[in-house]
Amino acid sequence: MYGVNPPAFQGIQFVQVASATPQSSTASVPVAYPGAQSAGNLNVVIVGWHDTAADVQSVTDSAGNSYVRAFGPTTGTGLRQSIYYAKNIAASGANTVTVAFTQAAAKPDVRILEYSGVDTSNPLDVAGGAAGTNNISDSGLVTTNAANELIVGANTVGTN
Repeated sequence: MYGVNPPAFQGIQFVQVASATPQSSTASVPVAYPGAQSAGNLNVVIVGWHDTAADVQSVTDSAGNSYVRAFGPTTGTGLRQSIYYAKNIAASGANTVTVAFTQAAAKPDVRILEYSGVDTSNPLDVAGGAAGTNNISDSGLVTTNAANELIVGANTVGTN
């Protein structure tokens, strides 16, 4: 078959990211995506904060997507972190994600990421995490079950 081009690669693609890092304690952190979102994509929300008394109460967005905790909270020395996701998002335009805590959280760090091309028909197949006290992040080995999977890793760093 001469002159026939193979189909374009339709794998996972990073779309956009935004973050907010308030330097004071707060009970709610809104973060807006810089660009319009596309329906059917995947949102990932990584939340870190510098205390162990607060926890994430909810993750919501202005488009009405449902968020599920993928992992966490992982607790370190005076730090916590959780990862959330919304698959097959309904958003098609501007969207603001809001993380609400059970009480004011110290120095929260919220990162929101959008990906396209993720097979959202399958559930999360592996989740792992670890806490440490040295300068090396390591959550252990991760084995995937398919060739086209998204692996998300994050860490929270505390300094004296």
